[in-house]
Amino acid sequence: MPFKSWQDASLDYTPLGPGTHSWLVTIEDGAKPLGYLIITSDDLGGYILSEYGIGSDLPYSLAPLENTLAAAGILKGKPQNGKVPLSSLPQGSRVEALYSSISPYWKVTLKGKTPVYVHAVTYDIVPSPPNAKTPFTSGKKNVKAMALNSSGAWTAASVITTQGEQDPYQNLMWLSKPTLPIKNGNDLIHLLPAGSQKSLVFTADKQNEAFGAPFNLTGWQRWSHNDKLESEAIYVTVPQRNTDLIRFVPADNLIGPGKFREESNTSE
Repeated sequence: MPFKSWQDASLDYTPLGPGTHSWLVTIEDGAKPLGYLIITSDDLGGYILSEYGIGSDLPYSLAPLENTLAAAGILKGKPQNGKVPLSSLPQGSRVEALYSSISPYWKVTLKGKTPVYVHAVTYDIVPSPPNAKTPFTSGKKNVKAMALNSSGAWTAASVITTQGEQDPYQNLMWLSKPTLPIKNGNDLIHLLPAGSQKSLVFTADKQNEAFGAPFNLTGWQRWSHNDKLESEAIYVTVPQRNTDLIRFVPADNLIGPGKFREESNTSE
């Protein structure tokens, strides 16, 4: 079980804001990070599990943010231990950890200049945060079917994984594949059978950078409400290239802004 090591771990809470009403919960065993949760408040007075993940390369890490800003010439201070610290930003600058839809990001504001946005998983500079039409903070009546929420107890099924390709840049043949007619989370998981050689590639057209796309989906986990049999939440697994991070993001929140293509490890 990928979450077994969380049982005796400690939790560290960091607010993501202002205005997003979200919190980053870091799961740690001593000084060793094990994973994270991102919790978002909804308009109904409850909370939603916007995403979660396992690994040590967690979102909102400061070192890669500093590397990105230094490479872009935004950090121009004197290196300390081989790195230019955020403290070298000009006086009056502001660095905020924010969350929008399925995208964690940093907003870096320098006095008198247009803010710079950095994706807090890929650490790419992006034009702007994602403009999703179905954010979880909307309090939509169908939100219970989209993601885990605080209205009662939930039970998690085992994580289902495929043997599909994890990195969309390893084999670009998926670019020639037609987009798939995905309408809901169940459509997604039917295309990701356990142990298969399949994965799905997510893209978001002009918002690719804001969503950290393209990325692959290589598995899923289903949650069932203990009291409301019709309520379930499906999270799909997203392995983050060049790291040990595996994100779990709500399947339904990918479908509105995204397109999906099938990728296979076989030569078919």
